[in-house]
Amino acid sequence: MSSIDNVDTDYTEQVEKLLVDGGLVEGTAAHGIAQQAVKQGFKTLSEKQWEVFYNVIMPLIEEDENEQAMQHAMAKDRD
Repeated sequence: MSSIDNVDTDYTEQVEKLLVDGGLVEGTAAHGIAQQAVKQGFKTLSEKQWEVFYNVIMPLIEEDENEQAMQHAMAKDRD
């Protein structure tokens, strides 16, 4: 399995969540790239699209994951 295959399985759900939750502005390059990655697979992205994925979409995914981890930690503290 190549690293691109891993991206398919590791990030498809997170990218779909960004699309559904409005984390990406409709009509932007990042939004279109996210849609393409989900619908057609990450293997279809060009080199320039990968740059947008890593520079725009990945930070949003990481931000969301950090927020979820913080909420989880806060919930544990309350217990």
